[in-house]
Amino acid sequence: MKTIRGFNASITPTHFSTVPIRNEEPLKDEDRIVAPVISDGEAWYAVTVAPRGERRTLGSLKEAGVSAYVPMETYWFESVKLKQKVKREAQRPILPGYVFLCVPADSGLWWDLKQKFRDGRNVHGIGGVISNDGEPCRIGARLLGQLASEERDGWFDERRRRALEIQRNPSLTGPMLRAGERMKIVGGAFAAYEGVAEVDSGSDNVRALVEIFGRPTLMVVPLDQVENLSRDVQRDPIGALPIHRAGAEMSGLAQSRNSAPIDWQAIEDRRRKRVEHAIWQQAQAREMKARA
Repeated sequence: MKTIRGFNASITPTHFSTVPIRNEEPLKDEDRIVAPVISDGEAWYAVTVAPRGERRTLGSLKEAGVSAYVPMETYWFESVKLKQKVKREAQRPILPGYVFLCVPADSGLWWDLKQKFRDGRNVHGIGGVISNDGEPCRIGARLLGQLASEERDGWFDERRRRALEIQRNPSLTGPMLRAGERMKIVGGAFAAYEGVAEVDSGSDNVRALVEIFGRPTLMVVPLDQVENLSRDVQRDPIGALPIHRAGAEMSGLAQSRNSAPIDWQAIEDRRRKRVEHAIWQQAQAREMKARA
């Protein structure tokens, strides 16, 4: 019986093609939201939008010729593409549910902003205007302009922020965690676990022995999810960003004609109740339709 020739790798031709591995995918320029230049004296107002509707409302307002602004922060996240881990760049609103727009007080654009479809939905996706006694509340252009300026400089970009911190305070050039220092995980699946740094931390992560179930386990933890317990590491030499630095000012960002602060929490609670009531009504309508 004639046997079949065995496989021989040395004489068998091999056909292959090199496929480049894209480890990082930056945000496309057409998808990136850039903060505008805001001048003192401009009339800025705040409107509420549906959850995750900030980008859609921003684009619709710009198409209508209205200057609009959504404060955004830039971050990177991991995803799987063609069985390869890829880091993608993305943006998310700092103040979810709010869009700022510049409309002169005597302009007729307010009527255009109130246009609705036949089903009652607003054309631009605007849910309401932050008002006091029926009058739209004007936003402090100086604070809003400072927020936009620092966003353009990169203070809200997680990769550019550290370099800006070191530029303002050269003493931050050392590692956040040195070998032998105790640390605590404050984020992720292993939050609240403590451990000891095995080596000096790098730019993005640290190798540490974390105590899990009473025994040390070697792990690589991102720096943004750890806290140094051995010494006070100053991460922000200029203080909080303007969105947090304003503190009480942010709660009174929009002010009425008599400078009375606006209760943003109450406004947010009312908006959330309206959304919950709408969801309940839809559920009731579906239930009645099913019974019929």
